[in-house]
Formats: sequence, C-alpha cells, structure tokens
Amino acid sequence: MFFPYYYKKLQIAIYWWSALVATVGFFLSILFHELSHIYVSRFTSRPHHFVTLHQLGGIVHSGNDNSSIPQEIFIALTGPVASFALALFWHLILILGKEIGTPVEILGIFDFLRLSNLFIATFHLLPVYPLDGGRIIRVLFWKISGNLSTSTRISTLLSAASGLLLISGGVVLLSSGVPVGGLWCIVIGLFLQKVSRLSYLKYSVRKVLEGERISKFMTSCPLGVPGSISLNRFVNDYLYKKHLRMFPVVDDDGRLVGCISSRDIMTVSSEERTWLTVYKKTVPCTPWNTIRDDADTVVLLAMMNSTGQSRIMVVDREGGLCGMIVLKDLLKFFSVKL
Repeated sequence: MFFPYYYKKLQIAIYWWSALVATVGFFLSILFHELSHIYVSRFTSRPHHFVTLHQLGGIVHSGNDNSSIPQEIFIALTGPVASFALALFWHLILILGKEIGTPVEILGIFDFLRLSNLFIATFHLLPVYPLDGGRIIRVLFWKISGNLSTSTRISTLLSAASGLLLISGGVVLLSSGVPVGGLWCIVIGLFLQKVSRLSYLKYSVRKVLEGERISKFMTSCPLGVPGSISLNRFVNDYLYKKHLRMFPVVDDDGRLVGCISSRDIMTVSSEERTWLTVYKKTVPCTPWNTIRDDADTVVLLAMMNSTGQSRIMVVDREGGLCGMIVLKDLLKFFSVKL
C-alpha cells in the first residue's frame, strides 16, 4: 500500500521489488532495535537470553529482574533511541539521494525505511508492558511502591487499558469510513492486550519458580538407551513400551553421549532401522538440551522457551546424567503454588 499510494505511476514489477526490499529492511530494523538492547545490557549485570521477534517489533527476554532502576530505564530507552537514530540516518540519505538525482524507486525505499524506524521507535514507547515504554512505566511504579510485583500488575492493567482504547478508536474509525486505519487500530489493540497478559503470566511463573533448584523437579535415574543397539530394537523395546518422547543415549560404559527422540527416526525406513544403530541418530549433548543440576529453574524456563523443547537432560559438573526434567512437572508445581 505504501509505494502505490505515495509513488504513483511506476511499473508493477518495481512495486513488487520495492516491497520485497522494504520488507527485508523492516525486519533488519527490528533486529537492530532489539540487538541494541542486548549490546547495552552487556555493560550491566543483567543477562539477556534470547529475542522474540513479532510482526510489530520484538521482545528481549532476560534471565532475572534484579537490575537497578537506572539500569532498567537505560536498557529500555536504548532500543527507541537506536531506532530514532536509524530513522535520522535514512532521512539524511533520502535528502542526499534527492540532491544527486537518485531514481524515485530507490528514494521510495529510503522513505519507507525512515518512516518504519519512526514507527518502531514510537510503537515501542507505548506504555504497554513488556514494550520499552511499559518497562519504563513499571520501573517508575517500582520506584514509588517499592514492590516489583505490584508495579508489574499496574503496568499490565495500563497495557490492557491502552489496548482497549486502541480497539475503541478502531471501531470509531471504521464507523467513520476509515476502514484501513480502523482495522490497524483494532489489530494493534488486540495484540497489545494479548502481549501484556502473556508477559504478566510469565512474570508470575518466574517469581514462583525463582530460587528453586532443578534437582527438585527432575526425574532421577532416567532410562538410558545404549547407543550400540539398532534403531529397530530402540523402537520396539523403548518407544513402544515406555511411551516417552525422548531418551538419553549412553555408551557402553554408561556415559551420556546425547539423546534421541521419535522425531529423529521418522525419516528412517523400516529396512534401515534393522542395521542402523542409535548412535547414527543421536543428537549430541549441547547447552540447548542439557542443564546443570544446580542451575536455577528460571534459567531452565528461558531455555525451554527459546528452544521449544519440553524435555531437558540434567547433568552434574562432570557431564554425567543425573535425571530428566519435563515441562509438565514445572507446570504442576506452579498450579499448586497458585
């Protein structure tokens, strides 16, 4: 809609190519915004584990909420400042391009990137937790009340109110004959309400599990699969009988070498399963499928959230298998606590 509306009478192919380049540029702008948070957080005591990107921006997930108030504000403001700086950069490039006679289709991309970065910065400054503006509001309430849980709850309520206000404005625009603007307001309002609810739920889960050691929730002495057996025997003796999704794999001396799941052998034919060993389909131990038994449960939740895995192997300091931890066991503990 942007290029045909503001840059008329261009060829259809140019519109398509401009839209493709602009989409890639918009995604990179979002990534630049979120990476600026991570870069600045390296100079503070607050670690960030991963970034979740969505259609309207992204959210940086951290491992704790123990930063000081100045650090929180500084980290939150970094993203919008970076986006405003990028918008200024593309604005200067646009001015320079006009002076040297750059083709209009190229100028349109510069113009789009300038406006999109302004949108990213402004959108993230909305008072909606966990967006940057909402994080700043939460910190200010934290300063006033001295209670992080109370300030998080207040920020969530403000976020829900902001989303409801946008939805109401969208309905008004629709009834006034502005369908595109009205629909956008409704979509953004619904999105903000959903994000704020999920963020408060995640915060509640983390506060309940904070300080709890993984060893409290793990299943000790899990069944290990010998890596030397055939895949056919693994299917018959383990998958069909134990009804588990994932198994640790051990060598002949009982040392942990990795893991294997039903998903790993889905592409293996029945004939190949008779001679291929479990070793051939074993996923090696990595920081994404193993965790120390003395680690904090909040770190485990961040790992499961980032990898999408619901089963993680628990190891000791020497890398030996201690147990297995399953997401549903954490959720049972959380439901009892609430």
